[in-house]
Amino acid sequence: MTEKHIEKTPEGRPTFHGRVLLAEDNLTNQIVARGLLNLYCVEVVIAENGQKAVEQAESTQFDLIFMDCQMPVMDGYEATRHIRQLKQGKTSPDVPIIALSANALKGDEDECFIAGMNDHVAKPVSQDKIVAILTKWLPIR
Repeated sequence: MTEKHIEKTPEGRPTFHGRVLLAEDNLTNQIVARGLLNLYCVEVVIAENGQKAVEQAESTQFDLIFMDCQMPVMDGYEATRHIRQLKQGKTSPDVPIIALSANALKGDEDECFIAGMNDHVAKPVSQDKIVAILTKWLPIR
């Protein structure tokens, strides 16, 4: 049986293929999440609220979306519902959307899934959590 070849960074981390939209209003969280994603050679675009996330999804093709649940202008739940209804956007309405939430209770996770999100990551986001999500939802190079 042959093993699948996985490209790795010089530091030995796997590299993933994809463009990720990070919908997050907090600047510190944006910096941390972008830094973690960049470790795995993922292209990251940031939207500072849900409305900007919907606009980005309409104009740019994304392979994965990390969606903060609590944002100004439009929260992550509403933004997810809008993205799921996109008819002519560049991003597929079936794109994996991963909830980023400070709330880790079962009811909070259920609300994310009801809104149309595919997975849930509780904040603070760690390197291990990022790798698990990328491995599950993006192709490895």
